[in-house]
Amino acid sequence: MAKRSIERQLFITRGKAEEQGNSSARVSEIYRIADKIEILQEFVQSLIKEVEALESSPSLRTTPPCDFNEEVTRYEIQLIESALKHAKGNQTRAAQLLNIKVNTLHHKIKLYRIDTKIFKLK
Repeated sequence: MAKRSIERQLFITRGKAEEQGNSSARVSEIYRIADKIEILQEFVQSLIKEVEALESSPSLRTTPPCDFNEEVTRYEIQLIESALKHAKGNQTRAAQLLNIKVNTLHHKIKLYRIDTKIFKLK
């Protein structure tokens, strides 16, 4: 149903409620329901726009499949950096947070060339 058609129907419903002499509580309830319907309409319209934008996005259709090893590496780096941040650069504490040996953490820090100095400053 088109937005104008729904708005017209809400207007008619509100008018009928008042004409029929419904109690003010009933009329208020009808207004609240009508307001909720209008909010839902706006929400649905915005969702439709978002879906249309996503469907027309060329990046979604041309993105090659992800490389598993690259994704694992990226995730490991994020985990290590997060642990270092929480440990304020303390590598022993970061290794404990990650539940790995300190030597493993040192190896991965060197492998991924993570600058640990920046976490000591925060």
